[in-house]
Amino acid sequence: MGLHLAPVWWEVVKMGKQIVMLIMAIAIVALVGAQTFQINDLQKGVSSQPSEDGGESNDEMMARMHPGQVKQTSSSQPSSTGMVGGC
Repeated sequence: MGLHLAPVWWEVVKMGKQIVMLIMAIAIVALVGAQTFQINDLQKGVSSQPSEDGGESNDEMMARMHPGQVKQTSSSQPSSTGMVGGC
């Protein structure tokens, strides 16, 4: 009696696995979509302009934190010597 129920039970288990995989795939796609919107909003919020409270701009902060590595945009500053890395 139990032998003829095994194939039916296994089909239910396989169907259950397919449903779980489908739910997981939908959840992953939803998370990716939500994070895409969050990243776009974050990128819109970051700017090179100084903040309204008188803070430094992103470019100024990068120049301060990484001296000599930030691309120099002003023509009044000396051009690089062409040296790579080092002290």
